[in-house]
This record gives sequence, C-alpha cells and structure tokens, in this order.
Amino acid sequence: MNIFQVLLACVFWADLAYAEIIKIESSSVPAAHGMYVKSPSEIWLADTYNKRNAGSQVYDLSGNVVKRAAHGDGVAGIAKHPRQELYSFCDVMGSQVYWLDSNGDKVRALAIPKPWNARWTPSGDAMFIVTYDGSVLRVSGESRSDVISEAIIHGLDTPFDIAPVGETSLWVSEQGKSGKGRVCLYDKTSSAGAYEKIICNQGIELDNPEGLWPLSDGSVAAVDTDRGTLVKINRDGSAIVLAKDLGLPILVQLMEEGRWVVFTNRSKVGPALIFGRSKELL
Repeated sequence: MNIFQVLLACVFWADLAYAEIIKIESSSVPAAHGMYVKSPSEIWLADTYNKRNAGSQVYDLSGNVVKRAAHGDGVAGIAKHPRQELYSFCDVMGSQVYWLDSNGDKVRALAIPKPWNARWTPSGDAMFIVTYDGSVLRVSGESRSDVISEAIIHGLDTPFDIAPVGETSLWVSEQGKSGKGRVCLYDKTSSAGAYEKIICNQGIELDNPEGLWPLSDGSVAAVDTDRGTLVKINRDGSAIVLAKDLGLPILVQLMEEGRWVVFTNRSKVGPALIFGRSKELL
C-alpha cells in the first residue's frame, strides 16, 4: 500500500481564496524542507530532519527512497538544472551541495557552510545558494578546477529560500522575527559585483515566508507558513493572495496552466501535498 493516500479528488473552490483546489494527498514525510515536482505523479520530498528514522533521505510519492537522489545529515533544498538532467541537493548539516546526474552519480560536491537552498539561474550557467547563517553565494564554473564562489549578500535575518529571475537578479525570503518576515528582490548594481536590495513586499504583511518559486515575468510566488497563504509578489513590491487556509505551508512549486503544488506540514489530514490552480498565474 502506498504511504501517500489520495484524500480529495473532486474539485472545489477554497473559501475566501482565489485558488481552485484540485486535490490533497496525505504525506508520511513530515517537515519536508526540500521538494522537486517533475509531474503531479512524480514528486520528491526530503526528510530533512530524519522524521522517518532512516537517515535524511529523499522519498517519492509511493514512500520509496529515491535511489538517484542524495542523502546526508540534513538534506534540504532540491533543484533541477534548467537545461540538463542534473539535480542539486543541499545538505545543511553536512555543509555540502551535491550535484547528481540522472543516474544518481555525483558530478560535483561543493563545500558550502550550512546551505539551505540552491537554485540555478535561468541559463544554468551559475547557481545562487542561501545559507542558514544568513548569506547568499553565487557559484559559477563548469568543472572542479574553475569553480568560483563569491558571497554576494550578507546579514539576512533567518533566510529560507531563493528564486532567481535573471542571471543577476533573485528573490530571497527571510523568516525574520515573529511577524517580521519579508521577501525582497536583489540585483547586481555594478560591475564590481555589488548586489543591492531593490524592493520588498509592500501592501501585504508576511509573518514567516518560506518557500519561493519564480515566474517568467520576474515576479515570485511565496508561501507564508504562519499565515497559511500562497501569495504572488510583483517586481514593484505589490502582492496578491492566491490561496488561503493552507495549514503550515513550507514549499511551493509552480507548473503549467496556472497550477501549483504546496507542501504543508499541517492540514486536516496531517502533512500533505495540496494541488491547486490560480487564474492569476495564467
């Protein structure tokens, strides 16, 4: 029997929200802090805190360990290269970022102190990495011998995720103190490599923003864990709520035709994957 059970298959409209909820699937991987959605039927979740007592590993929808995924002391962020069958896995406790090919063979291991999430730029020529200690690094280079790693942002207040929307621009979520979270856009402002904060969310309060996902127009989707919402933040800082009553949402990934998947650690059925659609994302 699968450890994930489909609990809701009919379509309904969420109360006081903008989203169409398609289905909810119960998850036996609680507190996942890494997710990769290849399709609605192929989803990877990272057991970051070893809640299943089998080491920090990555599981599929059937509850099986993904053999071609990395495992470590605390696997968090998962990302796919935009052009290649190459996957990155952040091991926050092991202070490593692993790059694995489609067979699960290790292509590269980067020594990064406490990496929480990592994302490639749209071209795939570079990667941004956010660390638990409050910094963002930019890594470029195609081989072990020419890897260049530079810290571009410092002093972040409990950062969680990053969402590149260009080769030099990215959104960063900061959990901050209770009720003081924010999502900000940064960009490189000089040839010397300085990155500056361009704008943060305006007109909407964020208590504890965590997972992010970039949109093609340069905006970003974000989940606010404490408020239980999914929001869209535009490049001018304005924001709209896409979905409410999501429990404790931690991660989000957007798909085609306005569809999205949110991992929430609390729902009526416990940890779950919520599949929805928002017309504002079309």
